[in-house]
Amino acid sequence: MVLIYIHSHDNVCQKDIEKHFMLSRATVSELMNSLEDLGFAERALSEDDKRQRRLLLTESGEKIVSMLIDKLDDLDSQLSASLGDNSRLFIDSSNTLISLLEDNLC
Repeated sequence: MVLIYIHSHDNVCQKDIEKHFMLSRATVSELMNSLEDLGFAERALSEDDKRQRRLLLTESGEKIVSMLIDKLDDLDSQLSASLGDNSRLFIDSSNTLISLLEDNLC
């Protein structure tokens, strides 16, 4: 999910990951070290603020994210197909509400 977050947002820094996923600085640092060791992500100095390091996906990281998104989309389609109309309407309404809350609270 961290890889998808980095993929979906511009200028992500470690603090963004800490806040969004409610993780400690040490946990995110360890996670980023692991993602770097696996070759999925890297840290680079921000062009805007040289004190800050941006989190970026590598080519391998982008490939993994693309595969994850495809799998999640397939799973979503399968689940949606198995639901009745009322359940789908409820989920669509809930997603709309979540989007409104995120837009207005974040």
